[in-house]
Amino acid sequence: MRKLICLFMLVGILAISGTAIVGCTIPHVVYETPVSIEDGAVHINVVRESKFVGGGVEYYIMSDGRVIATVPNGTNKEITIKPGEYAISVSDGKGQLGKSSVQIFKPNSHYRITVYTRAFSGGDYAIDKLK
Repeated sequence: MRKLICLFMLVGILAISGTAIVGCTIPHVVYETPVSIEDGAVHINVVRESKFVGGGVEYYIMSDGRVIATVPNGTNKEITIKPGEYAISVSDGKGQLGKSSVQIFKPNSHYRITVYTRAFSGGDYAIDKLK
């Protein structure tokens, strides 16, 4: 009986550790290389509420096909970019959420990108100017 309990514990530990090692991967994502930004920087607050549905999916804020921010479940972080025109989109690594939108980010401004996770429809996002 004791050997049987040890065997079940060993199988359980292997199953848990295997789950931790095997993760979700995304096909070929190109990350934006960080740049130094002088005066006039644009600050973007990236928000994604913590939800059970879709909680394991990591989203990516894309600009002209390059990742400028990763958005895991429960994210609230700030990114800084240079002012200018950007084609913003959000991807889950398999496809784009919603439509791409061309935004003109003005110097010394603040924006919020909110990523929404929805059951069965992937998700969506919104861009709001704060000041």
